[in-house]
Amino acid sequence: DLVMTLQETDNQIESARENIARAPDEKVLIPLFKEQGQLQGRLSALEEQKSVMAEEAKALLARLSVAARQLDDLYTEIAQFQEEERLTGLAQNAKDVLKEFSTRARIEKLKELESQFYTSFNGLARKEDRNLSIQIDPNTFEVVLIDDEGITLRKEELSAGEKQIFAISILEALARTSGRSLPVVIDTPLGRLASVHRKKVVENYFPKTSHQVIILST
Repeated sequence: DLVMTLQETDNQIESARENIARAPDEKVLIPLFKEQGQLQGRLSALEEQKSVMAEEAKALLARLSVAARQLDDLYTEIAQFQEEERLTGLAQNAKDVLKEFSTRARIEKLKELESQFYTSFNGLARKEDRNLSIQIDPNTFEVVLIDDEGITLRKEELSAGEKQIFAISILEALARTSGRSLPVVIDTPLGRLASVHRKKVVENYFPKTSHQVIILST
């Protein structure tokens, strides 16, 4: 038994020697580790820069929308008080441009709202729930529900829990799309939800929906 143990130990020692011989020299590894650390730091900085730029873009779009409404109001005043045909014609052209901008901006905002809803709803839904998305009519703002097979659903077809998750997701999507930091007040948020829905709402919605959340819970 001792001889066999000795032979096995010798084999292990020989195997360890081979592994050590194959290992790269420490001088080769240290520069690679340093480079990895530098690249990781750069990646973190770029991610932070990306987040800052996204917030700035949202703020600029909000300011642009306000400016568009102000320009539209100015056109209304010009149309009422300026009788000269040339100025009225120029104002009409400006209004047409603003209408086109408003239409395009509304469509883009609605697309963003649809995307935010999809992310929110399917982050709160259970695995056995349907993956739902929405389509919003840019003229009537009517919301159409679509399941993961492309079938249109009526809101009445949703379970009580799905209806509540739908409402929460719409509110969260509106808040994110607005680009504004607003407080949120939630009354009796868990009353109709199953345990899995409750867990997902508590973990994925309450901590992330806003900088200030007030929950009125029974």
